[in-house]
Amino acid sequence: MASGLGIVATDVGGNGEAVRHQIDGIIVSSRKPPEMTLAIMALFEKSFRERLGNSARQRAINTFASRNCMVSYAKMYRELIEV
Repeated sequence: MASGLGIVATDVGGNGEAVRHQIDGIIVSSRKPPEMTLAIMALFEKSFRERLGNSARQRAINTFASRNCMVSYAKMYRELIEV
């Protein structure tokens, strides 16, 4: 995502939380090659590919940058201690 490329990912693990479908990339069902093929082919369209890539890069910077993750973890730990 940080490289500014549109992503095609399967709906396993945390992919669906990291990649927002049709916003940062395309989420497809696992073990369904035809879906993966169509998703990859969709990236042939330059404007769509660039839109996904730009959005993915911004999400990576705003959400997954080290500083932002540290702030989120610190907040979570503070909330856990207060319980």
